[in-house]
Amino acid sequence: MNIEEFSASFRNYLLDENENVLLVKGQWGIGKTHYIDSSLEENKEHYKYVKVSLFGLDNIDELSRAVSESLINNFISPAVSKLGKAVASVPFITKFIPKELPSFDDVTIDSSITRFVIFFDDIERMTLSLQEFFGYVDRLKNSSPFKIVIALNDKQLKDQEIWKLKEKVTDRELRLKDTLEHVIGNIFSQDSELALYIFRQLKVVNLRVIIKSSVVMDLFVNKSEGLDNENLTRLKVSCLCLSAKYYASEDFDESRFENVSQYDRYFSFNSLINSYLDSQVITDELFNNKNRFIVNRQIENDNDEAFKTIIEMFENTFCYNSQELLRLSGEFVKRPSLNESQLIFIVNVIHKLGGLVSSETIEYWFNVESKSQWFIRDLLSVFESGDTYEEILQYQEQEDTTSEDDNTDVSSDETSSFIAAYLIQSNNSNLKYFEDDLSVYSKDDWMNYISSHDPVNLFRKIQDGIFQFIEEGKGENLKQALIEISIEPIQRMRLVNIFGTRINNILN
Repeated sequence: MNIEEFSASFRNYLLDENENVLLVKGQWGIGKTHYIDSSLEENKEHYKYVKVSLFGLDNIDELSRAVSESLINNFISPAVSKLGKAVASVPFITKFIPKELPSFDDVTIDSSITRFVIFFDDIERMTLSLQEFFGYVDRLKNSSPFKIVIALNDKQLKDQEIWKLKEKVTDRELRLKDTLEHVIGNIFSQDSELALYIFRQLKVVNLRVIIKSSVVMDLFVNKSEGLDNENLTRLKVSCLCLSAKYYASEDFDESRFENVSQYDRYFSFNSLINSYLDSQVITDELFNNKNRFIVNRQIENDNDEAFKTIIEMFENTFCYNSQELLRLSGEFVKRPSLNESQLIFIVNVIHKLGGLVSSETIEYWFNVESKSQWFIRDLLSVFESGDTYEEILQYQEQEDTTSEDDNTDVSSDETSSFIAAYLIQSNNSNLKYFEDDLSVYSKDDWMNYISSHDPVNLFRKIQDGIFQFIEEGKGENLKQALIEISIEPIQRMRLVNIFGTRINNILN
């Protein structure tokens, strides 16, 4: 029975004078309490109700006390004369009614209230036997005017004793199912399709788990800034998957993650999400660092894709006219965090096609972040003369007054990091685009990089680019570093293992 059918059938139960006890069945966590509460609220104009939690109750006296307290707290303050007889009819309740209460003959009730409903919740959390509980409900049914609603999960229904008891006591039974789409639609709004897909793949139907997972997702998504759609989706998926695993506890099979195609087990935020689930605390600095790292990667990847597009157009001039190429190149040189080597190449394309580089663009290059001296040198060699050449020359003079030598303030660690960055970008595109950047580093710079970064796997991935870099002469300093390293027999063996036997031609 879906939500709409449930609401209609619940209403029919309330209207039927011959039905006093309703049993609502369904999987644990599917939302029985939620939908019973909602149905009672929808009909509260004519049906006054109380909810009695059975949590921890282990005898009839405690059950009677819980019922009496609920009735007194909810009905007596606005109570009515006819309520006196109703309350008094509840089994074992009279000894729990406070003596200081006003006479029932002195209070009134809204005449629109036609029936009273008691909703027994948390039945799975009581220690009172089910036989005693259903016996109490049977007496309540036969001696009072109250309607009674009981929520029971499927695991409890497997007990044969319950089958006999419920058949005797209940007048109507409803089963809740297919609630997932309705629940998720209300909770997740524009993300409902994504959430529905994830929870179905994870086989999660527990309403509490779904609600808690949505809270975690909203928290992380609202804190994030600058993520593109792809990474924002990754963040949402990780929040929902990891939260579902955490809140479902031992009932969750982690292998279900494999069914969620958009889940990335290596996503940068995963560790932070797990940490939050354990501690309910987010360290803003750590969050911002991870967010910044992802955004920077987005910029790099986006720039690389745009650069590849322009390269393809430039090398395929029969398919693309120069105006379209100039337009894309002009947009590219204004992008943030551009690689200097890529920027030089695109500026060269613009210059060769007769395009112009505006003063605003040049100012942007040098004001967004500091540029290396060899970048300024290469720019000057592109233009050779003219207004643009003079403007760039002014920036060179400014750099010279700020620092006599850019390299004097660069530590060996920073130099190694720069080399690492260029080589990693080479792996994502082609080392030939970074040859000029890498050619400026000395033999000692390369030695420090190799010893501090242990680039075995990276060298394997870009070995063709490295051979071309060395054989064309620009990588002479890298060649000398490799020769010096190979003096030790074990290091030579490692180089052969990385590059193959053709490295011998260089080392010899």
